[in-house]
Amino acid sequence: MRKPLLALVALALLAAAPAPAAAQQGALELTLEEWCALPGGEPTYGVTVTVTGPPDTSFEGRLSFAGGVTYGPAIFSTGPTGVFEISLGESEPVASVTAAIRYDGIEQVETLERPCQAPPAPTTAEDCKNGGWRNYPGFKNQGQCVAFAVKQRPHAA
Repeated sequence: MRKPLLALVALALLAAAPAPAAAQQGALELTLEEWCALPGGEPTYGVTVTVTGPPDTSFEGRLSFAGGVTYGPAIFSTGPTGVFEISLGESEPVASVTAAIRYDGIEQVETLERPCQAPPAPTTAEDCKNGGWRNYPGFKNQGQCVAFAVKQRPHAA
C-alpha cells in the first residue's frame, strides 16, 4: 500500500471567491483538478478536491486512489467561506482518483482517469545546459538539473 507523499489542507484559500450560483442556493458542488510537481527533482502526482456550497455546511467525504487506497469516510465542512479544499499527492502515478461526497442524502462522485502523466525529466547533463533546465519543471537552476540527471543515469558495471 502506498502512503501519501504530501497532504495539504486549505479550508480558507478561496475566502475572497464567491461560491458558484448552485452552491449559493444550498447545493454542494464537487470538483477535482489534477496537479503535478517536481519539487527538488522528485515527482509528485496529485489531485485537489474542492467542495463549494453554503457556508459552514457539513458533509461526508471519501477519496479513493486506484489500487485500493481510500481515505474516509470522514465529516468535513465548507467553513465560513463556503469552500473546502484538500490536495493529496503520491510519489507514483495512479490510474485514477475518485472523490465522493454525501450531503442531504445525495451522493456526488467524480473520477479523474490517469491524472498527471509523468513530468519530463532530463536524462543527461547536456539536457540541462544552455538553458535546457527550464524545459523541466521543478528545477530552480542548471545545477539542480545536472545533479538530477547525473544521479538518475545508470552506473557502468
